[in-house]
Amino acid sequence: MVDSVDDVVAFSSRGPCANGRRKPDLIAPGTFILSTRSSQIAPNNFSWAAFPPAKDHYMFMGGTSMATPLVAGSAALAREYLRQKKNILQPSAALLKAVLIHSAQYIRYRYPHPSSSSSADNEQGWGRIKLSSVLAPAPPTRLIFHDESNGLTTGGERSFVVTVSDSSVPLRATLVYSDFPSDGSVNGALVNNLNLIVLDPNGKFYLGNDFKQSGTPDRVNNVEGVIIDSPKTGQWTVKIVASEVQEGEQGFALVVSAGGLSPA
Repeated sequence: MVDSVDDVVAFSSRGPCANGRRKPDLIAPGTFILSTRSSQIAPNNFSWAAFPPAKDHYMFMGGTSMATPLVAGSAALAREYLRQKKNILQPSAALLKAVLIHSAQYIRYRYPHPSSSSSADNEQGWGRIKLSSVLAPAPPTRLIFHDESNGLTTGGERSFVVTVSDSSVPLRATLVYSDFPSDGSVNGALVNNLNLIVLDPNGKFYLGNDFKQSGTPDRVNNVEGVIIDSPKTGQWTVKIVASEVQEGEQGFALVVSAGGLSPA
């Protein structure tokens, strides 16, 4: 089905959604994955291929049946990590999603669509999940996790000031929030619109999902990210701004990583 771990298989679903929202959010291995074989299926049923060393107990399978449980297992590990290592006892669904997306590695694969960007697209989202990059990052990378239940209303914002002491690794910020359910009557894809803004030590700003630095905020996605390959050392400010909140108060989750990162 695919002859390289660095390609997206042809039958993998592509986005965007009908309302323009980017999908998928990330990808996971899903072709020729070794999996357990039920003893109740037909003797000649080996799905994609048999596994000769133990063909009665294992076989190769593919598709969402394999990719989805890999991501679900990653979410369980992420939740355990947040509870036991970061003392976030009830991590929200948004924070778990943010952790998984923040871990994703964008793949420069061989046959990209012309619309592919430098950081995320509608073929692989933010990339292939790599949980170790978040749960066990290689030094000097450090991470900050924030789960905000005290929601924002229109015009409100939260600011987080952090210090970057090592520019050898990218600065990355990932915002995720669980939007209020739409009844279909709302213009655009969002009911509540939060935006991510990152300011460097000199005041230059970067908008979430604005990969071309056009200065246009994202009004479609409830996942926003900023990736800066060689960040300046010093104090950075990460802002979450409530552009428009039509229902209730909007909480959010934020994950930030960088070299020698620490709260300012």
